[in-house]
Amino acid sequence: MLICSKNKNMLQSTTKAGMPVESVIRDLTAYNLWANKKIVDWLISKSGEIRDIEVPTGFSSINMTLLHIWGIQEWWLGNLRLQPTGPAYTYGKLYSGSSGELFDGITRQSELFVEYVQSLNEALLQEECLFNIPAIGEFNRRRYEIIQHCMHQCTWHRGQVVSIGRRLGLTDAPGINYMFFCLLS
Repeated sequence: MLICSKNKNMLQSTTKAGMPVESVIRDLTAYNLWANKKIVDWLISKSGEIRDIEVPTGFSSINMTLLHIWGIQEWWLGNLRLQPTGPAYTYGKLYSGSSGELFDGITRQSELFVEYVQSLNEALLQEECLFNIPAIGEFNRRRYEIIQHCMHQCTWHRGQVVSIGRRLGLTDAPGINYMFFCLLS
């Protein structure tokens, strides 16, 4: 866990164990890529129709949730690069591309995130970035906090994908928790 105080003057850039934030953030984005690939590999063998079945949840289907994961990664990465891409309005947006394009898109966006984070040093991770959340306002947060948020949001939505799948009778989801990543990488 990162040590982070609400008082910016007390912000420390190490974990409780003394690991630099740079290492933690790089590991977190590598985990995100690994977990997204595992989800994609699992879903490739499932019918396209089952991925579009609507289930009452945060997003109405597996494909809608995957599209959202892709969109949030793209949107936050644009903000981190100080090149906002516009609002990530994937809520309710129907996906008209192929399953292959969706799977390639989410995987490629995760790879771009890893490449971006690999290019950052500790000072850049500590740098504040301005971003605008539509209908809420503008905010400044440290780059590493934004990355953490995005990766944790992706984790949350991968859990939704597995839960939707479970409700549709897909009982063979891969183990995608962080410890599996640590043990299997």
